[in-house]
Amino acid sequence: MNHTTKLDGQYPERLTDLEPWHQDDALGPQKRCVSIFQHSTYDGTQHWNALISIGMATNEEKSPLVKEIAAAGSPLNDNYFIDAENLELWINKELAGLCRYRSHGSEDLDGESETQGPLRFLFSLDAVFVRPLYHSLGFGEILSEHLAEQLMAGLLTQLVRIKSHDAGADVVLFADFDSVEGDRFFENLAELIELKIEISSNSLGIPIAFSTDSGY
Repeated sequence: MNHTTKLDGQYPERLTDLEPWHQDDALGPQKRCVSIFQHSTYDGTQHWNALISIGMATNEEKSPLVKEIAAAGSPLNDNYFIDAENLELWINKELAGLCRYRSHGSEDLDGESETQGPLRFLFSLDAVFVRPLYHSLGFGEILSEHLAEQLMAGLLTQLVRIKSHDAGADVVLFADFDSVEGDRFFENLAELIELKIEISSNSLGIPIAFSTDSGY
């Protein structure tokens, strides 16, 4: 992927605190359904009713999935999920996937700029898990598509509010991988965001640079 770059310390302000009650500085805490749809296998032999939400799952609903994550030998721990806001995947009314992300801009929403350069935004993919039962069925791709939409919503909210900043923006997508599945999820997410940023840059008439910082 031609946008992929290892930045090695260029962004020392990487988010290290979990800030559990929200994931996006622009959008704030959320508790809502995002999308409901029916998903089928490519050959049409299997069908599932699915729903994407943010912040709707309770700790009791998350707990069995978190235990399954631990049993699978994943280094992800409950700090990413329990008492935290997540992007959630429900399949046939059962919680089947969780994602923890964060979006942070270096400028506040009142437009007070600390520098004269581009606005700086960091997207951090902290954790993502889809039950192995649903692997290789397209659910990871669907979750990444909705995550891209959420990240772009926060970015565009800030860019539209800060109308006077013509220097554009510099966006970095960051992740540390723990699995091949996580790597694939990140690659798909990056491709989606790159396309959306190109469209947003043309629509808003400002330069928006995009790069990734990732690795094992």
